[in-house]
Amino acid sequence: MGLRQLKADHLKRTGDHALQQGNFREAYQRYSDSLQTNPDSKVGLHKLYGNRSLAYTKAQHYHEAVADAQKCTELAPQWPKGYWRLGMALLGLKQTLQAIQAFAQCWRLDHGSFDTQKQLHAAIQKTTSEQLGSGIAALVRKAEQQHTIRPAEVEAVGEAEQQEAWHRHLSTDVDGQRLVEVYRKLYLQWLQHPMAPCTAYIQRACMHLQAKCYLQARWDAQQAVNLLVTHLKAALSREPSKGSSKAEVVEQELAEAYRRLGQAFATEAHHPDQDSFKAAKALSCAMDLAPTNKAVCHELQQVKNLLTLEQLAQVTQEVYNDVAMLGLTLKTPWAHGILEAPAKDDHIYRLEVTMWFPQAKLTTFKAAARLQLRICLAHHIHLPVMTVTIEGIKSARSSMPAVLASLEAAVSPAHSKNASSKQVPTATAAHTAMEDPAVQPSSNGVTVAVHVQLGSAKERGQQLAAALQTVPHTILTDGEMIAAIGAIDAGSVQAEIVDATRGLACDSSSPTMQADSSFAPQQAKNTTQEVTQELTEVAKPKQQMVVPYKEYKLVHSDGTAPERTRKHPFCMSRVHYSATERGEEVWAQLADGSCRWRQTSSTITLLCLTVPEGTPAKQLHVTLEPYFISVAHRKSGEVYLEGKLERGIVPQESVWEHGGGIGEEGCILYLHKMNLELLRRQWQHSETWWSRLFHHHTAIQWDDYDKDYSDLPPQVMQQHIRREAVQHMDRQLESSENAERAKLQARTTLSGSHLGCNLHNAFKSQRRPVRAQAQRSVRAEQGAEDRQQAVRSTMKHLTAFLAAGAVLLPHAAIAVSGGGGLGTPHNYEDLSNKDLRKNAYTKAELRQTNFSGSDLSGVSLFGALAKGANFKGATLRATDLESCDLEDADFTNAVLEGAQVTRAGLKNVKITGSDWTDVALRKDAQAALCKIASGTNPTTGVDTRESLLCPGS
Repeated sequence: MGLRQLKADHLKRTGDHALQQGNFREAYQRYSDSLQTNPDSKVGLHKLYGNRSLAYTKAQHYHEAVADAQKCTELAPQWPKGYWRLGMALLGLKQTLQAIQAFAQCWRLDHGSFDTQKQLHAAIQKTTSEQLGSGIAALVRKAEQQHTIRPAEVEAVGEAEQQEAWHRHLSTDVDGQRLVEVYRKLYLQWLQHPMAPCTAYIQRACMHLQAKCYLQARWDAQQAVNLLVTHLKAALSREPSKGSSKAEVVEQELAEAYRRLGQAFATEAHHPDQDSFKAAKALSCAMDLAPTNKAVCHELQQVKNLLTLEQLAQVTQEVYNDVAMLGLTLKTPWAHGILEAPAKDDHIYRLEVTMWFPQAKLTTFKAAARLQLRICLAHHIHLPVMTVTIEGIKSARSSMPAVLASLEAAVSPAHSKNASSKQVPTATAAHTAMEDPAVQPSSNGVTVAVHVQLGSAKERGQQLAAALQTVPHTILTDGEMIAAIGAIDAGSVQAEIVDATRGLACDSSSPTMQADSSFAPQQAKNTTQEVTQELTEVAKPKQQMVVPYKEYKLVHSDGTAPERTRKHPFCMSRVHYSATERGEEVWAQLADGSCRWRQTSSTITLLCLTVPEGTPAKQLHVTLEPYFISVAHRKSGEVYLEGKLERGIVPQESVWEHGGGIGEEGCILYLHKMNLELLRRQWQHSETWWSRLFHHHTAIQWDDYDKDYSDLPPQVMQQHIRREAVQHMDRQLESSENAERAKLQARTTLSGSHLGCNLHNAFKSQRRPVRAQAQRSVRAEQGAEDRQQAVRSTMKHLTAFLAAGAVLLPHAAIAVSGGGGLGTPHNYEDLSNKDLRKNAYTKAELRQTNFSGSDLSGVSLFGALAKGANFKGATLRATDLESCDLEDADFTNAVLEGAQVTRAGLKNVKITGSDWTDVALRKDAQAALCKIASGTNPTTGVDTRESLLCPGS
């Protein structure tokens, strides 16, 4: 061993000791010295790179750590710890998918160690729905490249559409649980064990369904059905017991394949590729295999609503009697026998039987049990199984009969000249028997209707009917069937032989023979063989899906994708007025990668991503103008970023910096917004929101991320705080009033509307002084010089807040409710120039009543019908006019200070010279009143337009 090697080993041991002591900087420096001391040595070189990668990772130098880990895996591709180091470094860079691939390779090389399994699971839990969808898509593409499955041949979409389709699929909910949680577990299994071809087809069908490639989704689902039916037959042949674990697993996956096939036929409403009949057929097969799946049941019910009774009957027949669709086979040698064609004058007979199984359930009466029932009945009278069809199955608890249809076979073994039986119409007698209460002695069990085609051998039907009614245990002998559905109740058997000759003459082919062959499981093609090199053009779907993030994407400050928020139907977004309550910072990054930006109410933070790393700050020329910014190289003139801003900024308060790196360590601009919109509407904080940075950019959706109003201008923030304090006090007062009112109502029963109204007024009179005190406190805080302006500003913001809330309601919700009939009628009465403060007119009839000059302060007119009432010169301070119909009312020179009229009907009113100070109005009502407002109130000296806060007043 040479001197260089000894020195290199000493440096390595020094680095190991520093790493153990937590001195990571010294550790990677000593490892670097060791590599430089003996660069030609190959002994233990991969471990040296692995240890230095670990030291870099601990020191959070992740880029260097990744480079060393990759060098380690190149030198020793079979050393699992090198992939572990690579995975940890990639996690530091938040490259989660690449880290998962590294941990998966480590798990394979480490023979499935527990620590690697745990770390792999933890990395998968960190993935977002978009990252998880990309990972699953990569596994499906890998299956295509390895010729495990065939590529899309019918329809296809681009990579952006596929990624959006995977996200939408994973974002759905199943039984209250997000599907992404289920797929995280499946993704771990697929990384450890390759995805089976049938599974890959099902997953690709899910993606194509979301991408509206319904024809391709059908093709994928059908391939999965073909493969799974073959697997189910093989599982049943190896394990004859229907309850075997292998067969149950295959059954569940086959049910999923049929469900996706049904969804592909169902499509979306009014789609040109919609086929409700085939959708019902596929979903019925899925329901038969998984009868407890609520999602399948709901989808099947929706599809059935689009079909006629005849179509439903045909679906039922084909699903009940096509055993090949569910992977079953007929093993008896005579099962596939056929009957001879009947002679010209033969009569054809059919046995219609209704049986009741008291111990059976719909969930256990599955395909295997139905097949064994048909085999037992056919075997007893020596007829082929195809002559026995199940017409309907119904739970005895259900009041709705199952969809039944007559299935008549046009075959018979022999003929009988002396047959005599009355002919019946084509409507089945089994349908009547299913509805007959006598057939259902109890509320439990399952009722089954069966038809047996007898040909001309009427005596065979008589023999079978007699045996079912007396000794059914000698017919139904299959042990698995009895274990599944229990024994038959002999006393409930209803049997009738009908002459079906006329029906056969009218319909020479049965629905079974006319069944659609698209569901018939075909021999699965050898998907592992080489795919032909012939290029074929794959069509686009008939309707394109909308991809929301083509022009920009949402990222963190380091460029990693956050979990996409679940959008609210009304595009609602959370707002934050405190910096401590803000959520994670989300940035909008342009698709071309030129910039990344985010905003608060007063500031825009802009990252210029195109500035080369290592460029000195003194070589950058940054232009900041009110409506234009530019970032360019001072010497070469190369422009990195420029554009006309969406709104104005204040250049004197905007700054920039450059750290010489990339991202947050590169060129950053801090732009201070002008926010001229707040000068007009200080309460409308959403006016500070920019929908785009530059004019030529695509607008960002309102609900993409939360709104940060924590840095509003000081005067705007103070007004917001005061308004919130007043509203908070109002809510507390209202809560205490409601509690006190509930106590009083529980203590005594109020008689008459007069006492109830006085109680209401008492609460109002208690509330007004407290509210006035709160407003006086607000005015005192602001100072004596602008008290009046503060009150007007507060009420103005309160009016806007109430108006904004009213806009969210349907129009009917702000209409006048109630009005007359419940209180004392005062229509056309003269109540002028009186003190009416102790009265109450809740829900009263006040048509054209004269209140001119009267004092109605604090009086309740809630819900009153006051069309054409005269309030000239009346005092209506703090009067409750909510839900009052005031159409054609006259408020000339009236004083309505503090009155409550938010939901009052103010159509065609006269308001010349009236005072509306501190009255909260809806935005539409305020605009309508401002159009007709004029004059000055003679009592208070307040201008009418100024009291209404009209524009320009």
